[in-house]
Amino acid sequence: MKTSFAVYSALAILPLALLSLLTGIVGGWYRLGWYIPISDSAGHHGLIMVGSFFGTLILLEKTAVLPQKKVLLLPFVNGLSLVFFLAGYPSSAMLCLLVGATSLIGVCFYFAQKYPSDHATLQLAGSLLLAAGHLLLSLKWLYPLAVPYWIGFLLCTITSERLELTKFLPVRVFQKNLLWAALAILFIGILAPFHIWGQSILAIGMAGIGLWLLKYDMVTIAIRKSGIHRYSGILLGTGYIWLVISGILTGLATDIPFYYDALLHTFFVGFVFNMIFAHAPIILPSVLGWIVKLYSPVLYIWAIFLQVSLIVRIMADINGWISWRLSAGMINGITIIGFFLTILVLSIQTRSRIRKSLTVTRG
Repeated sequence: MKTSFAVYSALAILPLALLSLLTGIVGGWYRLGWYIPISDSAGHHGLIMVGSFFGTLILLEKTAVLPQKKVLLLPFVNGLSLVFFLAGYPSSAMLCLLVGATSLIGVCFYFAQKYPSDHATLQLAGSLLLAAGHLLLSLKWLYPLAVPYWIGFLLCTITSERLELTKFLPVRVFQKNLLWAALAILFIGILAPFHIWGQSILAIGMAGIGLWLLKYDMVTIAIRKSGIHRYSGILLGTGYIWLVISGILTGLATDIPFYYDALLHTFFVGFVFNMIFAHAPIILPSVLGWIVKLYSPVLYIWAIFLQVSLIVRIMADINGWISWRLSAGMINGITIIGFFLTILVLSIQTRSRIRKSLTVTRG
């Protein structure tokens, strides 16, 4: 069991990220209509989730494997943005996030130079989108300006990780070029004026990437296996379906009662959190230096709750069912919190087993 500077740094940074997640969820409940006496940070729900939570986690994952361990200060600075949000200093929080996003560009550029590959290039593109979204928001504080860039950041980052695994699959050049075409369409949609013609182009890119991942990722192979492989395969496939649905919603007219909520949460909850549910049992141990995976069949419970509550929420958004929307949104958040608490319990149990194993071996 590795107990190095990197591990201790990760243990210091992870609480900031998880507190950002909790703050973002509570802020989301407040924005839905639940009365919760919280600070003005609720107004920055989206930025806290994308910047303080996702940004910190992704930057931690990238810097944890670098030989210069001082770079782990970078995700810590990014995570400190939450402290400023809670203290009521959003401009200072944004400065931390801009430092973090710029740092992510540097880290991704390092990997793209040292290990040239398609997925490294895509990671770099995603980091540029994150920085661009933060910069646009810092200049005008209009969240709709940043949202397409944030979608592009997370979609490129996740797709790059899945693309890295396709090198073990018989994916032909033509088939991979289909993905690059969908990504090119996505970028055009992000850069184009959203409410003129960018919306439709972005929708095609999102749906196209989702369909490609469903067809050419390792989903069907993983589902045929058992244990954590089947669990991850099911969650990945479900996330890709939500990505296609989000693409379809993005291309629709905006006369749906709660259109914006449905569009955002089919992507950020349906796609992104299914990816987190699928990857967390594998990625977290690697960040902590463990050679095991965190898995229990109980994780399926949270996966089911996530899908059902999100389906109810989207139906409520479409039909204008206020009370159903409130309840489903609350369950969305409780499910995510429950998942991470379960991962925490599994981590403690795993650490205990590793210690016992090492004690027996040394004895």
